[in-house]
Amino acid sequence: MSNETLEEIIVAQNDAVFDALFYESALVAAFLSASDYGRFSDKNRRLTHALEAIVSRLYPSDLAEDHIGVGYDWWPDHTRFVECDVHCFNQQFFEARALLAGEYDEWRVQIMVYDDVMDGTTPIGAVVVWARQLLVDRKLWDWMSGQGFDFGVVAPRFVENAGLKRGDTLLDDMD
Repeated sequence: MSNETLEEIIVAQNDAVFDALFYESALVAAFLSASDYGRFSDKNRRLTHALEAIVSRLYPSDLAEDHIGVGYDWWPDHTRFVECDVHCFNQQFFEARALLAGEYDEWRVQIMVYDDVMDGTTPIGAVVVWARQLLVDRKLWDWMSGQGFDFGVVAPRFVENAGLKRGDTLLDDMD
């Protein structure tokens, strides 16, 4: 288990709930100056390179090249995006969430897991990872649970509707 103990796991019952919670939990940066934009952009780039370094450390280059993609597109919402095949998404890769502690504690990584990322198949599901919190769709949660992923002792909270109000969601303390 990573150094950061999970404090909250939210399992979204369907895509609509997942999407609503994903957008609601976004921490969108406001740039008051060009230097603010530059600092955010630099931090974003460093996190992207750190994610790529983790992929390089965990997987041979030929496997990583064809089965894991760290996205370069970004919006100022403190989110990095990774796509990977199901056989690359394992406990060790999942534990890379420890990277999100400290300097990147306000950041999150959305991981889309596919049967085969290269052939355009429908994704198995998505998980949004913070250092101590998860938002995961039900299909991927079921798959991860069946694969024996270690989530620590926190019990998941299953959410069936997207009509949540502030105070009911996972990132209240990040306001």
